[in-house]
Amino acid sequence: MNFSLHELRTQSGRGGNHERQIGTMIAEEEEEHQSIEARVKKLMDNLEGAIKRRMKGRDDEQKNAS
Repeated sequence: MNFSLHELRTQSGRGGNHERQIGTMIAEEEEEHQSIEARVKKLMDNLEGAIKRRMKGRDDEQKNAS
């Protein structure tokens, strides 16, 4: 769900139940966002490691060819 915080506040009305529901929605979205960030970081770390291993392999091949 893509709601701006302003939209959530203005559409929530004055009922406490709506505010709790919106608070829950925001918390769920933030949790999902953090989970996605963690997965992206792990993928980037894995990619960086793979690139370093590949580059080291090429360096080793060049040394052996000399």
